[in-house]
Amino acid sequence: MDDRLIEAYAAVAAVIVSLLVFAYQFYRGRFRTSIDLALKLKEQFDSRSFEAKRHSAASALLIDQMAMQAEPIYDFFDMVGFLVRKKAIDREIAWSIFYDWVHGYWSNGTEYIRKVRDDQKDKTIWDNFEKLHKVLLEIQRREGNQSEPELMRAREKIAFLEEEKSLRAAASPAVP
Repeated sequence: MDDRLIEAYAAVAAVIVSLLVFAYQFYRGRFRTSIDLALKLKEQFDSRSFEAKRHSAASALLIDQMAMQAEPIYDFFDMVGFLVRKKAIDREIAWSIFYDWVHGYWSNGTEYIRKVRDDQKDKTIWDNFEKLHKVLLEIQRREGNQSEPELMRAREKIAFLEEEKSLRAAASPAVP
């Protein structure tokens, strides 16, 4: 074999290896960024101010499924859904961190969301939230409970809201 041919093959092999290393590093960097973003959103979701919103939403939803106090929660999950759809957050990371809340708030909010969409004649309102629920439900059925219902049952919805309602009381210091 000609030395030049060997050098050419070696150069091609070096380029291929470099590209593979670059692709792997890019993937790992993107995955780390996805984790960081998801954890920052979880931190926001667990913050005292957001827990107060969750408490308010759950308290209102326990009284009236058409309560508008849950809108900040729907907005939050609409943003998470947008980030998942745009692949800024990995779907399985979102499932691992947010599934229970997405499922709980979607189950409790569907009637209100449908009414707002109809009233405003805009089917895109909280559309990313709905898509997020579908994606995470699909993962839940694959990874967890294969018979997970599309929406929570009435008792589950109430239990979910009671737990969310208890947040503010648990987070607030006792008043003498």
